[in-house]
Amino acid sequence: MLNFDAFRELCHRASIETGPPKRQNLKDALQLMLRTQQIELHHVEKNPGLKPN
Repeated sequence: MLNFDAFRELCHRASIETGPPKRQNLKDALQLMLRTQQIELHHVEKNPGLKPN
């Protein structure tokens, strides 16, 4: 079963990480976590969010 707390922590760490190599390592860990649970994401796009005025 997917450990949601660990997944959420990795997502949080990936979102605040500024170094591309470290961010890629976190992204790879998240993908591995999902693959082990047979969950696949297809073409996930970054949401630009609201633009400041």
